[in-house]
Amino acid sequence: MAAACLLWVTAPANAQSYTEVIDAGQTLATAASTGIAGVPLTSIVGTISTSIDADLFAITITSTTSFSAVASSNAGIDTSLFLFNSAGVPIMANDDSSNSSLQAALPAGNSLLMTLTAGTYYIGISLSGNEPINLNSQLLFTLDQPTTKVRGMAANLNPQTESNFDGATYYPETGDYTITLSATQGAINPNLIPEPSSFVMLVLGAGVAVCLSRLRTKRQAPVVAASGASI
Repeated sequence: MAAACLLWVTAPANAQSYTEVIDAGQTLATAASTGIAGVPLTSIVGTISTSIDADLFAITITSTTSFSAVASSNAGIDTSLFLFNSAGVPIMANDDSSNSSLQAALPAGNSLLMTLTAGTYYIGISLSGNEPINLNSQLLFTLDQPTTKVRGMAANLNPQTESNFDGATYYPETGDYTITLSATQGAINPNLIPEPSSFVMLVLGAGVAVCLSRLRTKRQAPVVAASGASI
C-alpha cells in the first residue's frame, strides 16, 4: 500500500506535457483541459486538422510577468497564437515571432500582461488569418500589420468575449504543432465536463487521498486500555 501511494504521489511531481487526443474545441465551452491541475505544464502538442481548425486550451498561469508561449511545427504550418482571460476576453495575440519565422510567440514581459493576476486563462492556436470573433462576428484583436506585432484587444467590441473563429486563413495547410509554455500549470476547463483522461486523474487523486489517510491511521499510537494493555 505504501509503495503504491508513493508511486501515485511522486509520478507527476516534476512537469507535464499535454497531448491533444480528442480535437480541442474552438470555444470556451469546448476548450480542452490540459492535465493535472497544480503540476507545471511545459508544452501542448496538437494538430491543425483542417485549414479552418482552431484549438483552445485551458491553462493556469502562475506568473503573468513570466508567462510566455512559443509555437513550433515540424510540418511548417503558419500559426497564430491567442490568449484570453477566464471569461474569454482577448488579451494578446501574435502571428509571426520575427521577420524570419512563420511561428507565433507570446513573449514574456509584454505590457499587456503586466496588470493581470495568476489564474485560469485560455490559449488558442490556428492557422494565420483564422481569427477569433465575438457573437457579432467582430474580430477580437487588432489587425496583424505588421505580422510580427504583439496585438491587443480591438476597439468597440460588443460583446468583448470569444464566440468562435472566423474560418478565414491565408494558406490551406494542416499539420502538427507544439506550444512551449513557461509559468503555467495544467488546468481543467471549468466550462467542460472533464474528458476521460482528466477523470482518470481525478480518480487517482482520490486514491492518493485514501492511501495517505490509511497510512496516517497506521502510524497513530496504539490505544492503551485502563489495564495497561494495548488494544
